[in-house]
Amino acid sequence: MLAVLPFENLSGDSAQEYFSEGLTEEMISRLGQMEPQRLGVIARTSAIQYRGTKKRIDQIGKELGVDYILEGTVRHSGDRVRISAQLIQVKDQTHLWAKNYERDLGDILALQQAVAVAIADEVEIKLTPEQKAHPSDARPVNARAHEAYLEGRYYLARARGSEFEKALNYFQQAIQLDSSYALAYAGLAETYTAMNTSYLTPLEAGPKAKAAAMKALELDETLALAHASLGSVHLYYDWDWPGAESEFLRSLALNPNLSEAHLWYADYLASIGRFDEALGHDHTAFALDPLSVRARFVAITRSLHATRRYQEIIQECHKARELPPDFTEPFAEEAFAYARLGRFPEATRAAATAVRESNDPTQIAEAAQTYAESGNKEEGRKVLKKLLAMAQKRFVCGNNIATVYAALGETDRAFASLEEGLKQRSL
Repeated sequence: MLAVLPFENLSGDSAQEYFSEGLTEEMISRLGQMEPQRLGVIARTSAIQYRGTKKRIDQIGKELGVDYILEGTVRHSGDRVRISAQLIQVKDQTHLWAKNYERDLGDILALQQAVAVAIADEVEIKLTPEQKAHPSDARPVNARAHEAYLEGRYYLARARGSEFEKALNYFQQAIQLDSSYALAYAGLAETYTAMNTSYLTPLEAGPKAKAAAMKALELDETLALAHASLGSVHLYYDWDWPGAESEFLRSLALNPNLSEAHLWYADYLASIGRFDEALGHDHTAFALDPLSVRARFVAITRSLHATRRYQEIIQECHKARELPPDFTEPFAEEAFAYARLGRFPEATRAAATAVRESNDPTQIAEAAQTYAESGNKEEGRKVLKKLLAMAQKRFVCGNNIATVYAALGETDRAFASLEEGLKQRSL
C-alpha cells in the first residue's frame, strides 16, 4: 500500500492551496490505476488528514497501514509549475527515489504521468505499454481550464452547501474555457451526485448528473469516477439495476483503488440482497480510506442494517465517532440499533443526541422512528413535527416521513408519503 501525502504549497500564497491539494488528488488517482492488484493507494479523504503534519513517517505508515509514502512540494507561478517529489519506504524510512520537475502548466498531465511511472519502477511494478506510455504522449491541457478544475475539486472536497455552489461554478468555468475538457464534466457529475437529496431534489440533480457524466465519458471513456457517477445515477434516479452494475464494474476495472466506486457498488449489492458481497466492498473501501467517516458510515446504513447485525452497527458507530472530523450522524443509527435490540433507554438517549446535533432529515427521521418504537410516541410526534417543518424549507425524502408515520401506526399517512417519494424519485 502507498499513501500520497498532501503536497506542500511553497508559493507563499495561501490562495494557492487549491493547486497543491488538487495535484495531490490527481496523483492519487493516477497511481491508483497503475497496477492495483499489487499497489493499493490510500484515498484522498484519509491522506488529506496529514496536511501540515509533524508526525513521523513511521507513525503515518502505521496509522494508514502502508508500505510506501510519497511526499513533495509544489510551487505554482503563472503558467509554470515546479514539483519536488520523494518516495520513502516506511519500514526503514529509506528514501528510494527523489526528483524535481519543472514544466508549463499545460503539460501537467505529462508531469503527473512521469512521476507515476517513476514510482512504479521503484516499487518494482510491471506496467503494460499503455500504462507506461511516454509522458509526452499525454494530452496538453488548457492551463486556465485546468486551474479552474482544480479549484472546483478543492471546494467539492469540503462538501457543504456554499462550497458545492463554488465547485459547480469552477467546473462550469473550466468547461467554458475548454469545452472538450472531460475531467471538468466528470467533476460536474460528481458534484450533482453529492448534492442529491441534501441540497437538490432528485428531479433536479439526477438529470444534470447523468448529462455531465455521459458527456465526460463521450470525451474520455477511461474516467473511472465518471463511470461511478453514472452508475450512481442509474441506481438512485433511473432505478436501472443492470445499468448501475455495468457502470460500477467498469469503474472498478479502470481503477480498483477508487473507494467511492466500492461504496456505491456495495450500496447496489445491498439493494438487491447480495449482502456478503456488499460488505466485502465496504471493507475494501475502509482499507483504501481508513480515516474516512463516510466509508464506515455507508456500510453501517446499508449492509449491516439489512442483515440485522445491530450489535455490529453499534460498534461501528462508536468507531466512526473516533474519526476526524466530529461526526454526529452515527447517533441516529446507534439509536435505531439499540431500539431493535430492545435496549430502549440507550436508544432514546442516542436519539435525543441525534435530534439535538443533526440537521440531516434522514437522521431526524430515524430518531423519531426510534422514539416511536421505544414506546415514546409522544416524543416521536414532536420530532416528526420538526421533520415536517424542515420539509417546508428544504427537500425531505418522502420515504423518511413514511417510516415515522409507520412507526406511529398511521398507515394511511405512511402510504401517502411513500407515494410522494415515488413521485420525487427518492426511494
